[in-house]
Amino acid sequence: MGGGRTVAALAIPGLAVAAVCRREPAVAVCPLAVVGAEGRVVAVNREAWRRGVWPGQAEGRLSAEVVRRRSAEEEENAIRQRVVTRLLAVTPAVEENRRGRWVMDLSGTERLHGQAGVVTLDGLVRELGREFPVVGGVGSGRPVALMAGEAAWRSGLDWLRVLSGQESRFLGPLPVGLLPRMGQRTVARLQRLGVVRIAQLLQCPQEALLRVFGPRAVLWRQVATGQDPLPWRLSDGATQRLTVELEPGLALQKEESLRALVAGGCETLGAGLRQAGHHAVGLGLVWVDWDGVRREKSLRLETAEQGFQGLLEAVWAGLQSLRQRRVMVRRVIIRVERVVAHRPRDLFAPDDEAARRRAGALDRTLDAIRDRFGGNAVKRGILLAAESATTLREVMPR
Repeated sequence: MGGGRTVAALAIPGLAVAAVCRREPAVAVCPLAVVGAEGRVVAVNREAWRRGVWPGQAEGRLSAEVVRRRSAEEEENAIRQRVVTRLLAVTPAVEENRRGRWVMDLSGTERLHGQAGVVTLDGLVRELGREFPVVGGVGSGRPVALMAGEAAWRSGLDWLRVLSGQESRFLGPLPVGLLPRMGQRTVARLQRLGVVRIAQLLQCPQEALLRVFGPRAVLWRQVATGQDPLPWRLSDGATQRLTVELEPGLALQKEESLRALVAGGCETLGAGLRQAGHHAVGLGLVWVDWDGVRREKSLRLETAEQGFQGLLEAVWAGLQSLRQRRVMVRRVIIRVERVVAHRPRDLFAPDDEAARRRAGALDRTLDAIRDRFGGNAVKRGILLAAESATTLREVMPR
């Protein structure tokens, strides 16, 4: 991510605390610590944190003024489902970073909601905040947004925004413990080396950090400069098991014929998604050469897709990157790995309304042909179209 994008982090500080307060509202104004089965604190509210209580502390060390409650798993799950449903109504690009913390890519939502992404976040925080404490952060990538949210919570703010280009200036004074994959023992080791703030970490030679801490040091430096190097893991609430295996014969090894075969597979996947009411946001591709060499690739789609055209463009581009040798292909596997189970309302679609109408009309026509003549009728039609280069170019963009 990054590079002019708008990424927001939304958190319920101590989801277990919110669950207890939902079941017992009277304790919300007290310093509250939720204790797990092992007798240690699993979550605290802001009042308890100000009194020096933190997760991981032993229950026996809590003072008498701190209210203690056991975790309420059922209420936690209800809150999580409520939040995920609300966030997916804003954008299909939602990642559950960890329990009680979510990250959203709000880039492109201006056209859908008629307002800037930061205004959308402000409305979300206020709406959800009426039920449980919520804080947020905004930045050009996940690490910056997450740390902005953490800084907002510690400062008593509802949400905090880091402007593009100001990432290093914002991150520099923050403690190194906020960086990803930074445990308490690692923080203690860095502190013994005189590294307390992120700015101090950047001043250390990377070679020295690599010798002491290994590859994690590279990740820390990337995050400390505002980069977002880790892959997104979308919190879609569903995994769609749709797979198409294509086994081209010798007669189908030509470029146009192979493209037509892939197009037929994408049409089949799109039909399955449309029937289930799902949109794909992640695909898995497998390319097997004639001599058995196998290569795989995972794709995160820029737009949530269930249409023939969008799926074909993404799949064909991905397969071209896997086709590294001038060897005939034995098998191609296209697998839908992640879906959103709601219509994203053309969230990231192009502004060309006519193009959207044409793509939708094509999918509806293909569905009607399949319903009347069977599922293989569409595939046969696409393969026959491969005999005419002009027709094929109209159906399948390069």
